[in-house]
Amino acid sequence: QPVPPERLNFLCRGNHQGVVAVVASVAYRLLEEVLPAIFERGETPLIVLLDGVTDVRNVGAIARTAEGFGAHALVVPHRGAATLGPDAMKASAGALNWLPVCRATSMHVAVETLQTHGISVFASEMGNGKPLYETDFSGPSGLLFGAEGEGIQRNLLRLADGRFFVPMLGKIESFNVSVAAGMALYEAIRQRRPS
Repeated sequence: QPVPPERLNFLCRGNHQGVVAVVASVAYRLLEEVLPAIFERGETPLIVLLDGVTDVRNVGAIARTAEGFGAHALVVPHRGAATLGPDAMKASAGALNWLPVCRATSMHVAVETLQTHGISVFASEMGNGKPLYETDFSGPSGLLFGAEGEGIQRNLLRLADGRFFVPMLGKIESFNVSVAAGMALYEAIRQRRPS
């Protein structure tokens, strides 16, 4: 759209040559498009879902770990979550450029979509379910994590196919969500690797 030169000067430092483009930090994908491509490649899906995680550094760290361990996608809610802007991109060390990010208008629909495609969704819940190392992530899996403090919405927990927790020996109550996600992703990959 045509704008006065002052607007361009405000948007861009340096020589803009009369043109400025504003682009999103992350190119969102549709979950319904990502899933068939995974199966077409003959791969076993590993999807990370974040329910209400609002700290951009946690989201960035989770994306970095997920991409590093070969997860196929990151699903975040359209509302009530961290904005995936420059800070999240920096925290992800660029992983958000490589890992498909799906923004769901409803996390309930996202979970049901995964289940319809034969993907079991496992919810991380402090002290409930099976210990992480006893949970079977070898098949198509979605790993669902909630915000620190609030955790995963109760109605989402009810939809999950299983729950797991990361055993703790110390005196503090819980791990940071990005640390818990890292451990769960490692366990999933460990189970999937040939002996």
